[in-house]
Formats: sequence, structure tokens, C-alpha cells
Amino acid sequence: MKKILLIEDEPQIRQNIEKLLNIYGYSCTSACSGNEALKKIELDKPDVIVCDVMMDDLGGFEFIEIIKSTQSTATIPFIFLTARADAADAMKGIELGADAYLVKPIDIRELTQTIDCF
Repeated sequence: MKKILLIEDEPQIRQNIEKLLNIYGYSCTSACSGNEALKKIELDKPDVIVCDVMMDDLGGFEFIEIIKSTQSTATIPFIFLTARADAADAMKGIELGADAYLVKPIDIRELTQTIDCF
């Protein structure tokens, strides 16, 4: 069972996606901020990270830079899941090391298929 860390600052979106991923057979935990996610990663390294771009404390672009520059987390597959649909944002995410860049609203099958690629 893949362990997923979902980082999403909108409570309803976070709860819905976490519940669906658990229903689909993943072990999903969530964080409401990048800083909270960093603490959770220290305690239990996930198999895949799914992260929003726009967050108050530590944005997704800053978060991935930390993850990819840390030896113990650099190889964790990273998926951006965001409302930012601009091609320049997607390119920036990929350039920073994201393995996928998905745009909300998301179909849960698209998300699970992307997770299953890793």
C-alpha cells in the first residue's frame, strides 16, 4: 500500500481528497501547510507527495525546493495538484523537480493513475 502525503491548505478539498485516496486503497495522510508537511516527512517518509502550489506559510514551489535539495527526500515522487493552470507555472513546477503537474478540479482517477506511475 502506497503512503501518500497530501499537502493542501483548503480544509474541504484536503478532507475530500484524503478520504477518496484512502477509499482507493492508499494510506493517505495530510498536512494543511508546507511547514506541517516537513514535520510529517521527518516522522514517516511517504512514497508519493501530492502538493498544492498556493499556500500561506510555505508555497509549493518553495516546498519542492526543500524536498529536492534534501538527500533523504530528493527521490520521493512529487505531484503538484493546483488551481494554477498557467503553462508557465506548470513548466516551473517541472523544472523544480515535480514528476507531474495536475490542475484542479481533479478527477480522482486521473490522480490515482498518476500516483500509480511511481
